[in-house]
Amino acid sequence: MPKAARATQQLWVTVRKNQVAAARVLLRRGANPNTRDEARRTPSWVAAWHDLPDLVLLLRDHGADLNLADADGDAPLAAAARNGSFDAARAAIESGARLDRRNDDAQTALWHAAHNGHLPVVKLLGVAGADLGAADAAGRNPLWISAANGRGAVVAALLELGADPTTPDATGATCLHAATLAGLPDVVGLLLRQNPPLLETPDRDGRTPLWLAARDNNVDVARALLDHGADKQKVALSGRTVLEIARARRHQPILDLFATHKPPDTVTNLRRTSVPPFRADHPAPSPTTINSSEAPTHSYQAPSGTTTSLGGEEPPTRPVIKARAGVRIFDALPKM
Repeated sequence: MPKAARATQQLWVTVRKNQVAAARVLLRRGANPNTRDEARRTPSWVAAWHDLPDLVLLLRDHGADLNLADADGDAPLAAAARNGSFDAARAAIESGARLDRRNDDAQTALWHAAHNGHLPVVKLLGVAGADLGAADAAGRNPLWISAANGRGAVVAALLELGADPTTPDATGATCLHAATLAGLPDVVGLLLRQNPPLLETPDRDGRTPLWLAARDNNVDVARALLDHGADKQKVALSGRTVLEIARARRHQPILDLFATHKPPDTVTNLRRTSVPPFRADHPAPSPTTINSSEAPTHSYQAPSGTTTSLGGEEPPTRPVIKARAGVRIFDALPKM
């Protein structure tokens, strides 16, 4: 077997065992950094999945292509995002990985991180400039999928970064419909505190979130929607109101809730007041600018003492990061 071919075989072993020095020797002997296994994964893909940033950078320095995808269309950055591998994701971005590369299902790295609830990676990709609205083949963007999966902290971070909560999926359902169908009253409340107009937004069949909660006999979600002023008389395209669908399904718990519910005093004037934003364990990053006259700095500190307007204001602008010549922008980001 030729020397380079033998070195390439051994490279897989050193990568999986995180043997950086041995991998360096093999690469110098001609090991192919873009070799693929049976699933078309490269050594960089494996290193990214296992959060091995030193190997990601070493392979890059020896010619690895960080945008080569596996059999499903996922490149190393997507692998890191799927597994929550923060340091490897940062190394991949710094090495030129395409932020918004899509796999065979049109899912991006940010979509994967949001879907799986990997908050630090979500914030990393958001600050780096990933497309917050990039939707998969079913029209579900990162905010939509995180809401559907109950990832409250990720939902809060994406909203802080500027994600649009009004963008529907292919069926016309918003992220509030998704949280409703998943039976997640906390996420429902979070979304409505940030964007009250979602409350009566229908899907393509004319069904509001409360209509769906009534149909599915989801009392907790229905209560959260009623607390924000949802209308029990809204009519879907089927011709049935919220009350009528509950009666047709004989959902007595929902009917009892409708008969007895009174909005709490704290939310009676919800649409005209400001309420504290969702407090996540890992708050979303503040906008950061790095220009040519300043040393690169960055902070993930949450704004203190702030409130979120419930009026019709525009969502916060995306963070802007500008690097001066010779400065890697991710040197300023903390390891998480």
